[in-house]
Amino acid sequence: MTESDGWQVGPAPGTAADYMDFLDWAERTGELPKSTAANWRVASTKVLQIEDNWQDVNVADFDLDAHPSRFATLKRTAYNASPAVLFSGRCSTNSANAGAQLI
Repeated sequence: MTESDGWQVGPAPGTAADYMDFLDWAERTGELPKSTAANWRVASTKVLQIEDNWQDVNVADFDLDAHPSRFATLKRTAYNASPAVLFSGRCSTNSANAGAQLI
């Protein structure tokens, strides 16, 4: 978040950046264990980074079927099958949770 004329200005609602802020809040307030928030943050970031300006991706309207498949195709040489599936699964779960939290 940034401050502008005394007002707290955060990322646009429903975006990946907003979801990352949510994870920060959930970790800070104890809503999620630190390890869970960290794991979700890393997995979601890895999967979302295949998009240009990934922080601006609207996770509330995210295509939970197509995006993880694209991630697996684009990053197939970077990860063995298990982490690719794990990252995709976490992204799907986290994006759905974030969409529910951010709406």
